[in-house]
Amino acid sequence: MHIWALDIVDMITKPVLYADRGCGMVGVRIRIASIIGIRKRMMKEARKIKKAEKKRYVKMAGVKHEILRRMWRICSNPRCNDWNDEPEYIAIPYEILEEKKRSYVCIRAGWHQKNILAKREFYRTKEECQAAIVEKYSFSKKFSDEQLEELWGILVDVPVNDNDEIMEQFIDFPVGTHKEDVWHWFDEKHSKGVYALMNTGESDGE
Repeated sequence: MHIWALDIVDMITKPVLYADRGCGMVGVRIRIASIIGIRKRMMKEARKIKKAEKKRYVKMAGVKHEILRRMWRICSNPRCNDWNDEPEYIAIPYEILEEKKRSYVCIRAGWHQKNILAKREFYRTKEECQAAIVEKYSFSKKFSDEQLEELWGILVDVPVNDNDEIMEQFIDFPVGTHKEDVWHWFDEKHSKGVYALMNTGESDGE
């Protein structure tokens, strides 16, 4: 329950406490001041609710559509190519216009073309969408054995703490990832497994 609501309950159930704060006009002033303070807080709370409930609309082909909510979807990045570091997939905001049983009628934010897309493609927040990109695509990227061997050489220079957790981000592995989790990833990706990578240096020295 909100604080202002508790104050109202308190005033109704325990009026004697307010009278005991002073005598005569002093007690009356204290109670009036309390009521004014509560009223201000109620008005402030009401303004917040009204702002949150304010409806948004978009006009397409002369027809006004109400925007129910904004959600996020994974889309390929048109700016990504072999000559830059742009991510292959990015989180894009969509305005939801209508909710069906298994899909949304929506438009990409800033665009004016209606789409009907499956609900499972959407995420409530940008953060959730970006986390899904990392989970679905970043670690699934295909590397050649030569690329993996080069990355393994870089991994050697990544510092680890006393708990064997990496202290710098490596590829898409965040700080705090256990080094054995990274090794396991290499073991799955390299055709000869992580054992071959661990012995790469020894083989080169022979």
